[in-house]
Amino acid sequence: MLKVPIFFDLGGTIVDNIEIGKKSMNEIFNKNLSLQEAKLMYIEMSQKITLKTLFHMQINPIKMIVKRKEMSKLQNQYLLSQGRLFEGAKEFLFKLKSRENIQLFIVTQNPQFKDNEFTKLLFTKLFAGEHPFDNIFSGRNKANMIEENFDRETLSQSIYVGDLPNDMKTAKKLQIPGIGVSWGYADGKLDTPNIVNNFDELFDFIENHLNNLS
Repeated sequence: MLKVPIFFDLGGTIVDNIEIGKKSMNEIFNKNLSLQEAKLMYIEMSQKITLKTLFHMQINPIKMIVKRKEMSKLQNQYLLSQGRLFEGAKEFLFKLKSRENIQLFIVTQNPQFKDNEFTKLLFTKLFAGEHPFDNIFSGRNKANMIEENFDRETLSQSIYVGDLPNDMKTAKKLQIPGIGVSWGYADGKLDTPNIVNNFDELFDFIENHLNNLS
């Protein structure tokens, strides 16, 4: 039986790291960004910097590139000590996992998740034990990582869930449904008709998708 892959972005979708992101930016760049300003910066940093984005960045883009690794390191330290799941995420994921015909995957741009020890420590903390994911893919280009690990037939059944414009671009490139969550960095302002406002709605969407495949 073909198991349907469900791909999830991590930060802003499953893990609430938004305040952590703001705190890290303000410390590294000596700023006092509001939560909304920090969200916009995070969105810009997750995408390719263009001339259009250069002119309205709150942080000097050269400094941002130079200090990206330093900020990522600090953010990961905070993630280990202060990271938490969004309310309802754990119950939702294990409810999904109870189905025999799906697989759950995390797809993240955070390079720290290549470190198995870091990943084990974080996920043990977040889930207070075993986590529900079949694998975790870490790399800059999400679409390429997925395409390298799944054939076209399998991908044609799948779904991608995320909170960033980059996530919806990934889904579009893969030619699969992209589901945007309203509680993440982009506040649901995403290029997809599929926006969910809570994990119950997300579960129902995935259930309907799976039923339509039958």
